Amino acid sequence: GNGSSSHLSMELLKVATGTFALHIPYNGSPPSALSVASGDTQMIMTVAPALLPHVQAGRVRMLAVTSRARYRPLPDLPTLAESGLPELKDFEAIAWNAIVGPAGTPTAVVERLNREFNDALRDSAISEKLMGQGMTPTGGSPQDLSRLMADEARRWGPVIQRTGITLG
Repeated sequence: GNGSSSHLSMELLKVATGTFALHIPYNGSPPSALSVASGDTQMIMTVAPALLPHVQAGRVRMLAVTSRARYRPLPDLPTLAESGLPELKDFEAIAWNAIVGPAGTPTAVVERLNREFNDALRDSAISEKLMGQGMTPTGGSPQDLSRLMADEARRWGPVIQRTGITLG
């Protein structure tokens, strides 16, 4: 859809490589995966789990992941940075989730929740469940999240401005 992480990722790829691709705003990953599997569209950027049934059926070929590291459940799938194209050597476009609370939450509560969530992410059953949904659990501190959010604003702000992306 418009303004989704998949939309932004494709726009970043277009800007980095100077290529043209028309954005088709699907309502989520499953419809976009079905569209590429049926040949209605030529390529998409989406989460791996949405594509796996189509890959296993031989209707879709995954070309690369957009993270800096290979995706552990698909270790033979290269990263875009590994493509050999100089303009993609630093390419990274990942969606992420964070747990946040109201401003003014007491520091002791934030620290306790952070510790508990990080402990949960180290649990192999939880970690594997998240990996199966296309996520790579990382955990971290509130300060790590603040840095990530600032980095993401610096990365995506210019892409949004150049391309005129709006939510919708």
